[in-house]
Amino acid sequence: RDVVLYKSDYENKTPLNQEYTFSSTRQTTNSTTVEFQESYTKGGECNIEISVPGDLVTVGAGLSGELSVTKTESETFETTTSWTVDTKVGVKRGHRAEAQVHVSERNSVADFEVKTTMKITDGKELPIAIRRLSDDKVVHVVVVPDLLDVFYDLVQKNQNVTKSEYIDKSRKTPRKRHNVILYTRGTCKSISWKNQHVEVHSERIASYSCSDDDSLKGED
Repeated sequence: RDVVLYKSDYENKTPLNQEYTFSSTRQTTNSTTVEFQESYTKGGECNIEISVPGDLVTVGAGLSGELSVTKTESETFETTTSWTVDTKVGVKRGHRAEAQVHVSERNSVADFEVKTTMKITDGKELPIAIRRLSDDKVVHVVVVPDLLDVFYDLVQKNQNVTKSEYIDKSRKTPRKRHNVILYTRGTCKSISWKNQHVEVHSERIASYSCSDDDSLKGED
């Protein structure tokens, strides 16, 4: 949609054409809000990189590239753009004019999905440290050969956690292992701006007549 950032009125009741300076600086805020609908987080922490297409969040000036989301429900990213105009507006004698600075506002909404795959490196095992709550001291270490041993309950109960099977061929006897896949789904909403332009509308002053010109000339 088209938005008027600034406007100024000029009225020329003189017998001569006049030229006025039209200048202003205004700011707009470009914003992108990432909202999660489905996700799996541990301990209320989140750290997800979302690659956003430039044509979605950037129109002329705004946000683009990768967004690093650290909040678990939603997060908003903002930048400010300054729009400056400094030009001349000519107004004919007996006319009034209105000069306006316009920019175009664009609202975009897009769904996204982030797929995170975890696996144990072939030939390796995953050590899990068990800590004491009172002082965070490690009291026991368990070695896990397969991630499914850790995430089994989540895979069964949480639709955002799945598994895939693969064969670890690094050993003399190949063994079956599992990747654990976490899905994060959400919506990316953005507001951005482009296309600054100036419009000038002019009309004759109804109360103005040629006699006004003559009377002013007579005063000279």
